Amino acid sequence: MEPNQKSGTQVREVLRQEFDLDGKTIAFETGLLAQQADGALTVQMGETVTLVTAVVASKPTAGKDFLPLTVDVEEKMYAAGKIPGGFIKRETRPSEKATLTARLIDRPLRPSFPKGFYNEIQVLATILSVDFANQPDILALNGASMALLLADAPFSGPVAGVRIGRVDGKFILNPTFEDLDASDLEMIVAGNRDAILMVEAGASEVLEADVVKALDLAHDAIVKLCDFQERFKAAYADIKPPSNKVIEVAQPDPAYAEIEERVRALATGKIKESLRNHDKLERDRQQDLIAEEVLAELAEMVEDKESYVSKALKQIKKEEMRRMILDEGV
Repeated sequence: MEPNQKSGTQVREVLRQEFDLDGKTIAFETGLLAQQADGALTVQMGETVTLVTAVVASKPTAGKDFLPLTVDVEEKMYAAGKIPGGFIKRETRPSEKATLTARLIDRPLRPSFPKGFYNEIQVLATILSVDFANQPDILALNGASMALLLADAPFSGPVAGVRIGRVDGKFILNPTFEDLDASDLEMIVAGNRDAILMVEAGASEVLEADVVKALDLAHDAIVKLCDFQERFKAAYADIKPPSNKVIEVAQPDPAYAEIEERVRALATGKIKESLRNHDKLERDRQQDLIAEEVLAELAEMVEDKESYVSKALKQIKKEEMRRMILDEGV
């Protein structure tokens, strides 16, 4: 199949690599499915298989000052060998588990993109097969990072994640459903080589030292998974056809720095005072009044750039609240 230069990169060869983690084999495979996506691969552990695709817009989204990252998880009945029965034969809305898995993927990925990157990003994880032993959410998380690496997205990846349980005092990485039934701890940890970015946990009563030990064990596994992703990306580079797609990064507007400086001079003292008001409604009214006064004072300067004032005020409030908490113990 020839590469499609307009809609995405298509590879001509199939690349598959396997990695052993605590006695469980995780396999990455790309080049067979979803070849029009910027990055796509299947992640397999046991008979559980998840297809993860990533598409990154070439240009920034106009009018947005936040990262427009969308993560979606598609659960299909056929993955469990079932067909929807009864009156409704179609797949219905995302389940609670699918929504929580999408959030699980989003949280470690979002802070890994550079500040000021406003290109649309879509990450889609489709559960192709489940074996009722290995959970697909961790596969989707690792696959999302890998798909973004294959798409050459400008993020500080790789990011990886593991689930950790404890049965009879022994920690288990990526435990099966059966293991979790006997486990007194269930923790999902995501991060990169340098730090842990996200933790979700539930447990019976466990010692703090045991939690710290679990976090250390999880991060050691995350580092190994990050190394595996880098090796897979390097191998993919040898078979990836050339692509004309160039991802443009929005350049900061020089006018913002000047507007922010004026806003800080006009509003910082007033915002500090408003943050000390314990009455929420009154505090909000004070801050709304501050915003109106700043906009009136800088009307000519911020014409067609009113959003810059709101952005600067929000940053001032964030900085002052952080300073009050850390320095004054508020």
